[in-house]
Amino acid sequence: MFNGITVTTSYIIDEEYKEYICVRFERPNNNNGFDFAEIIMPDKKFIKAFGFSEDEIYW
Repeated sequence: MFNGITVTTSYIIDEEYKEYICVRFERPNNNNGFDFAEIIMPDKKFIKAFGFSEDEIYW
């Protein structure tokens, strides 16, 4: 956990000549839920996000 953000990773995903992992960032929000963002590595491509600003995601 860093600055209230929990980071988790998937196992290695193997799809058609490509291996990657999914990294998920989440933090509690003020609505009794969580903000989250998921990124595929090594492509650095965000696939889902909710509650994080664009500045937080693309710094």
